[in-house]
Amino acid sequence: SSDAWDEALIVVTSDHGEAFFEHGIWVGHGLFLEQSEVAVPLLVKPPASWRVAPRETDTLAVLTDLAPTLLHAAGLPRIADAQGKSLVPTLQIDRAPRRECDGAVFLDSSNTSTGALRTARYKYIAPMGKSVDEVLDWHLLPDSELRSTLTQRIRAGAQLYDLFADPGEHVDIAASRPEMAARFAKCLADH
Repeated sequence: SSDAWDEALIVVTSDHGEAFFEHGIWVGHGLFLEQSEVAVPLLVKPPASWRVAPRETDTLAVLTDLAPTLLHAAGLPRIADAQGKSLVPTLQIDRAPRRECDGAVFLDSSNTSTGALRTARYKYIAPMGKSVDEVLDWHLLPDSELRSTLTQRIRAGAQLYDLFADPGEHVDIAASRPEMAARFAKCLADH
């Protein structure tokens, strides 16, 4: 019925993206924390009773925010040890000045033991925590022709991208902005 639709909270999202040669190789997903693999749609149709006009927002979110959001929207208590935050308050846009890591989201890959930090403009990717051989042996056959290409990519170390100027993450600015990279590394470590 139209009443059910009007009062329904509907969320459409995805668990991950896919890499399709954006950076010269295709490995599907799970090895790198580039936008092609981590940026997913998040579409929310709020209940009519929320009286919220349709709009886009630049609020950053991660999938662990969904459970707290749905619980908050349903008026249920938060799960004590749950990760994530409710996105319900983002319906009232707060344009107050923020510190550099406020509003950042944190990403990780268990395949490589790598973490990343994403703000509205920048993304910092930490160096990989696992050995190159451990990662490659898990994901590739020993005679794979991708082995040398992936070895070069994995050994890239810390990376920093300005997603406004370079949405495809092709120009690593970590070497030219070492102070910013260090601040983001600290935020990630503190997280």
